[in-house]
Formats: sequence, structure tokens, C-alpha cells
Amino acid sequence: MQPFVEQPQFLLEPKSSYIFENRPVKLECKAIRTRQIFFNCDNKWVPEHEHAKSTETNDKGVITIITSIDITAEQLEGQLDSNGYKCFCQAWSATGGTSKSKAATIEIAYLDKVFEWEPLRTDSVISKSAELRCRPPSGNPYPKITWLKDGKSLETNRNGRFILSNENSLLIAQIKQTDAGNYTCVATNIAGTYSSEPAELIVHDDRGWSDWQPFSECKGIPCSIGRQKRVRTCLNPPTITNRPSCDGDQIHERECQVACPKDLPSPPGVLVPTDDGFSDWSSWTDCTGVVCKTGRQQRMRTCLKPSVTDGKKPICDGELIQERDCLVSCSNKTSSSSSNAPVRPLSSGTYTNWTEWSTCRSSDCTSMRTRQCLQEPCLDYLVESRPCKGNHCSNINNGRNTTTLVSSSALNVIVYSSISIGTLIFLLLTILFFLICWRRRQRLTSKKGLSTCITSKGTSSNGSSHIGVCHSDKTEYPFYYSIQQDTTSTRSCVSQNNSVSLTNFDSGIEKEKLLLSNDSPLNRQLYATKSSIHPITLSTSSYTSNHIQYPSLASQPISNENHLNLIYENILQSLPEHTDLRYFAVSILNNKGCRLEIPNTGVTLIIPEDAVLLDDDHLIFIALINIENQMPMLNNGQTRLSPVVLIGPSEITLLKPAVLSFEHTAVLESSWKLNLMFSDDIFNWKTILTYGQENISTPVYLQFNNQQQAFILFESMGAYALIGESISKHHHASKYIQMVSFFNRSSTTTETNSNEIISTLRLRFLDATTDALERCLTEEFALQNYLCDQPKQFILHDYEDQICINVDLELSSTSRINIGYKEISLKTFWSTRFDRSCFIFIIPNLQLDNEHSTTTFIDHLAMHIDVYQPTILDSALHTRLCVNTHNFLHNSGYNSSSIRQRQPTKSTKEISKLPSLIRQKLCVVLDPPNSLGNDWRMFANNLLGINYLQYFATKSSPTEHLLTLWEARQESLVNMINVLNQIGRSDAASIILQH
Repeated sequence: MQPFVEQPQFLLEPKSSYIFENRPVKLECKAIRTRQIFFNCDNKWVPEHEHAKSTETNDKGVITIITSIDITAEQLEGQLDSNGYKCFCQAWSATGGTSKSKAATIEIAYLDKVFEWEPLRTDSVISKSAELRCRPPSGNPYPKITWLKDGKSLETNRNGRFILSNENSLLIAQIKQTDAGNYTCVATNIAGTYSSEPAELIVHDDRGWSDWQPFSECKGIPCSIGRQKRVRTCLNPPTITNRPSCDGDQIHERECQVACPKDLPSPPGVLVPTDDGFSDWSSWTDCTGVVCKTGRQQRMRTCLKPSVTDGKKPICDGELIQERDCLVSCSNKTSSSSSNAPVRPLSSGTYTNWTEWSTCRSSDCTSMRTRQCLQEPCLDYLVESRPCKGNHCSNINNGRNTTTLVSSSALNVIVYSSISIGTLIFLLLTILFFLICWRRRQRLTSKKGLSTCITSKGTSSNGSSHIGVCHSDKTEYPFYYSIQQDTTSTRSCVSQNNSVSLTNFDSGIEKEKLLLSNDSPLNRQLYATKSSIHPITLSTSSYTSNHIQYPSLASQPISNENHLNLIYENILQSLPEHTDLRYFAVSILNNKGCRLEIPNTGVTLIIPEDAVLLDDDHLIFIALINIENQMPMLNNGQTRLSPVVLIGPSEITLLKPAVLSFEHTAVLESSWKLNLMFSDDIFNWKTILTYGQENISTPVYLQFNNQQQAFILFESMGAYALIGESISKHHHASKYIQMVSFFNRSSTTTETNSNEIISTLRLRFLDATTDALERCLTEEFALQNYLCDQPKQFILHDYEDQICINVDLELSSTSRINIGYKEISLKTFWSTRFDRSCFIFIIPNLQLDNEHSTTTFIDHLAMHIDVYQPTILDSALHTRLCVNTHNFLHNSGYNSSSIRQRQPTKSTKEISKLPSLIRQKLCVVLDPPNSLGNDWRMFANNLLGINYLQYFATKSSPTEHLLTLWEARQESLVNMINVLNQIGRSDAASIILQH
């Protein structure tokens, strides 16, 4: 039997402390059931004579041994290791038991007088935010910072207007006039208190800018492009740097046309000679040429010098006619001459009538007349001259008529005529051939009494429904290049009569029936009926290709399956009406965080670790909203730039910001005013952020990268959407649009029981985002339309202009026929849900009757599609579309799997994610400010390009949220290490390399 050993018990252990002003620190230990207590400091036993010992006895007779020692600054000098000067006490009992106390650390306290960064005089504007930066002097312990306003203590609160950042800077939200004053940063620790020099905060009235002054005179080289500018005045008082305290530009410059010296008007009917002997130039003629394309215009002048004896030299040194390029307006199909003369067609183009003969010129005794070209090719004369009749001058040409061709492109016309004569003959024969065939077909149709309306609902060979096109008369089919008719129709790509409903679910039960299409073991009995009493097993939903898959969550521990199934049922019931579950995903959420993605949409949600106080597993979901009345209402000029993403359930409270990423269509280099909209009930929307105008009270942070992606750091569950508009009437915004082309060939039965083949080209225009493309492909494939080619992207500008769509069918390498031309208002593309409509073009059935009376349809089609804004041709879309209709019998057309994901999504293993331990260590070394400035601020700017840092400055650990954003952006870990080394933080880089 072993003897009983009594263990001492400590009632008081030594506490860590600081030594300042050479005052010794007293360490004390109390213990019961002990005979003696000794101290050990710096791994050495303290001599017994330096201990002060005493005893106490309570009412029950229990004896307490008390032992203390004094530590002076001299003992700490030269004896400090990397862990500091540590002391502990050890007690021994009468039976041989021992106990060791916790170690206490003794440090020397100090506080320097010089601040590393004192607050500076600052300007601010009412309703804006301000930051007064302060870095306290070095000290031990780290000094506590407080602020004074005009000598009085200022209360800071994270939920108020005055916020103390993690760097000890004073952040002021929603500046008021009363906030003006002197602010002082105060540093305090046990070694003392020091104050910075007061910094004045100057508050300006937000009166903004005055109206723009008129543009100045256009300056530059005459007859060329020059510059002119206009200015406005900032009505706010000047800042301390004497610069305007208004946001925006004070000076606005633009290009202009510098007037020519001879462009001054002269009295009507009077030819005024200039210095070089010419009259003033006439006005430019109307722009002539092909509609909506580049044309030509002319102006003329007359030589007014008297006769010159030397006939070898021209009378006037200069040209009589000038030509220049111009843009033919799309608003009118034909142009009219300045004289309103009737138009007469000629075999070599279309011209106006000749003008009246001009007065006789004394220089060469000739008069002139002109006409204009209205439609190319114009191969005939545009200007004619003849000798004057009578004795108007001394050198008359004896009545000999002379006709002179004056054209700057005469040589080009001759070359063009000689080279293309064969092509023209072939084109004329081809048109004549199709004209004869078309007239024969027309006569045959009229004799048989066939219906001239193509039914709006056709049936394919497999019995599925198709959308057709109703045409008023077959004579509207455009078979001639010279006749452009509007054969397009605009209608919804989803028929109201179609039995296939893509987004309409009548009730919650319908949603649950859709989920049951997966036959996985974990989804066997997912709420089949309202009265089901069987256990329910959860699985996530995602949409891939043309069917629904549900990846299992079985890899994650589920603590309470019934509880999760109940939550899942509630989530389905709480989703907005008509939510499409193909664009819906759900995941398990706990204190380990989660990553959630809706496949083929570019929408991802990342929630970091410890963002929720949930011991058990919970559920979180994201869904895309596509119902008009559930989206933000758009004002005039506004456009939606992103999908509408709903995150829930609303009961979840985030303790740390999560990151939502999605694609957008804004051309950021253009003049955008970007608003982030939020709603907690998908009906009442509000603007929570205007990009570039963030302040401390802004609840979210918005960032863009160069891959058309947006990232939102948020803490509130609800719906988010990005809405944009042009900054002003003079600063226009631009966005990316994609065109997707589909082909459909269906047959209709006529009254004579004969089948007629109808081929149509369907052009869908939608936002250049993955989610919009996925929805478009789903709808078109459900209608059994064939994808012709990959999407074509172009830029749409917010100008008061129309969108022109022209489609030509290629007959050969040198001939085409036009099958449709459409002009759509900008509002259709900019403000409304244009992605739900399509533009349908009828492709004529080019067929040949052979000797056996069989009909052969063309299986290889080539079409030229032009989409443009007439005043901005640089951004036009010009594409040649090749369609092999024979292959459509065996597949669905162009490979859609290669375009469903614009940017391949990285797998979970490829996504850069730092372990929790490394994140914690990086936060420890990067969060504290330092004198070199290479803390988290420089890290944020160099790694992620973040300029607005006040959002992160209000967080307890800015580095932690920066790392979450870095993970959402899927940035390279090697790049992070390089950035850390570049900013001089090799200590942080080594933390990553060591693990």
C-alpha cells in the first residue's frame, strides 16, 4: 500500500506586470496544504533571504502560506531572453507533494514622446466621410488611443458616426457642420500619457459645381480637328491645398472641327473672289451612297481670275471640286437633293436631276451644272460644263459643245468596270433566274389558292412544338439585293401556348417533385407529399447541361438529419414564386465555413470560418431571380448589369463578411454610375452603395477585376443586383452584349396537303454573362432549335441611336441577297428585358427543279450578319455564319458544352485556400501598423489593387477579410508570396513557405 501524498493548492499565483520609473514589482503566491514556497525567476531559484514569508489561519484552522518577492529593473537588465523575464513559484507539502504555479512575465514599461504618425489638417464635405490617421509612439504595453475634440473627450462607437479603426485612426461618417474643429490623438499606457498636436478638420458646404460655361472657340489648324473646352466653378470653399473641394472634373475638353478661312458665307448670287482667285466654296452636298454605310459628298468653287495669256498653265492654281467621306443616314431609305428635284434611276446608278446652268465664267467662257449620286454604282458624269453662247467673252469656242467629266474617282470607275464586268453579268443572270422561278411559284400558288400565312405553330418530325412566323404575303419574301424589306418579327422566344414551362412552378409541391428526379440514395424520399412521415435525406441541387443533377452532401457530417430536412422544406416553401430550381444551390454551413456555386452561371458564394455561431450544421442557399416584378425597377437610362442573386435564409447572422462573386457586363473604362441594389424581400429595393462614393457607413464593399467579375463583401442575407447608368448626357456608358444564333427548319401542311419547308434564323441578344447564356441555351434547346455558332460579343453604347441588324444570304463569293433589315430602338437593348425576345429572319427556300421533278434544298448556308449603331461603327459586329443543316439531323448543332462556361471553373483542389493556422499568423504580423507603412494597407493595394481601405479599417482584422477576398478571386499563392517580398514583408512570406 502506497503512502498518502498531499498536494499543495495555490490560492494566488503570480501575475504578469510591468516595471516603470524604477519602481519594483511585487510578486506574491498563496497556497494551502504546504510547508514552504519558493520563487524561480529566469530559470534560477531566488535566494531564501529575498523571500518575504507570512502565514494566515482561517476560522476552520486552515493555514495559508504567503510568500512574495520584489523584482527591480536592475534584475531584468541583461537577463531578458526572447520570451521575457519569467517567474513562477513552487510549493512543497509535508508529505512530499509539490505544485508549480503559472509563470508571470515581467517587462519594463515605457512610452516614447514622438508619435509615429500625427493627425494632419483635413478637408471634408458635408455628408461625406473623413479619416484622421494616428499612429501612437512606441510603448510597452502598446498604448491605448483616445481622441479629443476641442479638448473634450470624444466617444467612439463602431455603430455610431465616430469609429476607432483597428489602426487607431478616427473615422467620421456622414460629416456634419458641427464636426468642424481641432482633433487630438491621445496615447496612454501605465508609463504615461502623451498627446499629438491638434489637427483641424475643415467642413465645407456641399453646394457642388456651378453650371458649365459655354464651350470656347474651336482652336487648331484650319479645316482640321481641333480642341475646345468649357469650365465650371466649385461653389464650395477651397481646401487647405487651394484645390476645389468638389468631386469631378473642373475642365471638360472635346474635339471639334476648326473652320476653314474660306468657309465664311457670301451674299446670295454673288461670287466673291478670294486671294487665290477662287470664289468661296459652296456648301457640302448631301451624303450619298448605300444606306447606313460610308458615302461621299462634294463641294465646288469657281475660278474668277481674268484671262491669262499663258495657256499652258491653269488659270487658278487649285482644285475646283473637293470630295470627302461621310456616313449615310439610316433614318431614310433614300436621300433627296438640295434642290428637291425628283429622282430618276439610270442604268449606272441613281442620280438627281441636273441643276440649272451656272452663269458664264469670264475666265474660260464656260458654265457648269451638277447632279448628285443617290445610289451606287454611279458610273456616269456628276459635273458638266459647256461654252457660253453669245459674245460674253473674247475666247468663245465657236459653238463647239464640250462635255467634261469631273470626278476624282474616274480612274477607279474604269478599273472597276473592266474587272467586274464578268461578275456583274453573272449576278444579273442569277437574279433573272430566281426572278423567273419566283414568278412561276407565285403564279402556281395563286392558281391553287394556297394560304399566304405561315402558321405560328409548326410540328417537327418527332411531334414537338415549334415557334413559327406568320407572314402577311409571300410577295414580301426578299429575293433581290436591291429590295430591302423588313422580313423580321420580334416576339417572345418562349411561347405562351408551349407546354414546356421553364420557370413556372405552380406550388411548393411542384418544386419538390422536380427534386425527386434524382434517384440517388440520399434523395429517395425528399418530401414527396405534404403528409409524408418517412425520413428525408438532403442533397444539393445544381443544373448541368439539359438535365438536373444533385451532388450529395454525404461527404459532410450531418448531425441532425431530420432537423436539416425540416429546414430544407422551409427553404423551398419560402423561395419567391416561380423560382427556377435549375439555378438554385444549397449547402451545409457551420463554423468551418462553406463554398457554394451555381454551375454554369458564374455565381459563387464563399463564407469564411467562424462566420456563424452555429455549433450544429445549418443550411444556406443561393438562387437566381428571373421574374420581372421581383427585380429592381429601372429608371430612364438605367440598365441591369448582373444577375439578381438571392442569398438566404434570412435567419442566418454573419459575424464576418462573406464574398459573393458574379459576372457583369459593364465596360468599366466608360462613364458609368454603378449602384449596388439590395432587398431583403425581393420587392423593396434600395441602393446601398454607389461605386466610387463609398463612406464608412457603407455596409458592403464592391470590387471588380479585369475579367468582368464583381465581388461583394457583405454581412446581410438578401438579394443583390448591379444597376448602372451613364454619368451624364455628355459622358456615355458602354456594356457588353452577346448575340447567339439558332436555326430552325419546320414543315407546314398547305391546303393541298403538300408540305412546305420553312427555315428561319433566330438571333438572340442578351447580356454577355454566363447565366444569361445558360438560360438562353436552355430555352432554345427546349424548342428544338439548333445552335449555329458560338456567341458573338460586341459593345453597346448609351447613345441616342438605333441598333441596326442586317442579314444577307450568301449565294456565291461575289453575290448575296438580303433577307432582312431591322432597326431597334436603344431602349429595347438598354432598359428592357430584351433577352426574352428574339429576332426571326426567314431564309428563302432556294431550290432547283431538275429533270426528274425532284426538289433539292441547299444544305450549306452562309449568312453575313451586321449589328451596329450608325454613329459608332467602330464597335459594330460583322460576322459570317456558316450553317450545315444536314448535320442538324444527327446533332443539336454547335457544341454547346464548349461555350457553356466562358471561363473554366477550377476544381476544389485547384482553388487557392490558406489553412486556418497560416491565416491567423498572417493576421498577427500584417494587422499592426508600422512606421514603414508595409502593413495590411500596402498588402491590400499591391495584391488586390484596393484603394478604398476604410471598409477594412473598421474591421477587427483587416488582413483576414483581405484573405477571404483573395480566396474568392482565385488568385495565385505564388503571386501573394512575391507581393509580400516586394513590400519588404519577408517574415509574412516565410510563414507561407514554412507550411
